[in-house]
Amino acid sequence: MDASDGSPSYVYVNGRSQQRQQPPLQGFFSGRSFQQDEREPLLSQHSDIRTEYGLSRIPKPIRSIPASKSLSLLAVFSILLLYLGYTLNGVINSTYYEVVRRQWDIEERFHEKQRGAWMIEVQKHEALRVTMNNDAALWEERRAQRDLVWEAERASMEQQRKAMAKEREGWAKEREERGRRQKEEERKKHDDEDKKREGITWEGLQGGRCSRYETREYTAVLSHVPLGVDAMEVCRRKPIVVHGRSLLPSRCEDQGVCGRVTGHWEVDFNEPGCTTWWNRFDKKGCYASGLQLYHSELQNLQQEDHDNWQVMCSTTPREINGVHWDGPTSCKDFGRRGVWPWGIWHVPDGSCF
Repeated sequence: MDASDGSPSYVYVNGRSQQRQQPPLQGFFSGRSFQQDEREPLLSQHSDIRTEYGLSRIPKPIRSIPASKSLSLLAVFSILLLYLGYTLNGVINSTYYEVVRRQWDIEERFHEKQRGAWMIEVQKHEALRVTMNNDAALWEERRAQRDLVWEAERASMEQQRKAMAKEREGWAKEREERGRRQKEEERKKHDDEDKKREGITWEGLQGGRCSRYETREYTAVLSHVPLGVDAMEVCRRKPIVVHGRSLLPSRCEDQGVCGRVTGHWEVDFNEPGCTTWWNRFDKKGCYASGLQLYHSELQNLQQEDHDNWQVMCSTTPREINGVHWDGPTSCKDFGRRGVWPWGIWHVPDGSCF
């Protein structure tokens, strides 16, 4: 209802009466003066307000639906939903179960293939096991046969070993007996030879010429050698005393006449007649680059050794400038009517260029 007298106005919304808010005065917001608002009719102002809010007239109150009808509609709607859900559920379940059944069929076929492959593998393994068992049995049989053969061979070898050991024992006894007899024979032979050698002596020991510096050769003849005795063997083993010392021969010489054997001794002590020396040294000057030439005369050369002067010259030592020389570099005979040996040395000398 319209409250033009200043009382509050009401409107109906959803069946309820609510107080309508009074809109602000048009003149206040539009900037018009207060005097203009007072001169305009009040009805026209309310008409403008309804037009501004889109209300040409006051709405009538809406009547509400009864509760019994609402429950009936709700029950019908629920039944429809249940039926629709049951129908859709059957369709969906049948489709889902069909997909699951097909998947099970695929998996069952796959498992069947796997079972077939496993069965083939089991059959192969079984065949391999049977083959291995057969091979093991065959190997065991062969091993047993081989053991029998080896046992027979071992027994045969053991018999051979015993026979060989017995034979070796017989050989050892025979060898021992043969060695004993041989030793006995040798002992008897040595005893007989010793008895025969008791009368063997050296005769005619005499000194010869000087063979080298301070060394003289002695000779003697082996005498009273019985028939059947090896004179050369006796010569090599029988010593002789020279200058108070017992010496074995340096060499033995078979003369080839009735077993005549001559012994030779090289005596290099207590032989002053074979001791030669050098006279004063003559310095002849530089022989070559870095070499000085020396000459010296050989002294105390015996007359009987003149034919051996070269050996005596080359073996006579000398010290030159503190250096020991076993002999000269060379020897030369400067004699015109006899032997006159000289030694020649080429001595290193840094003063010779």
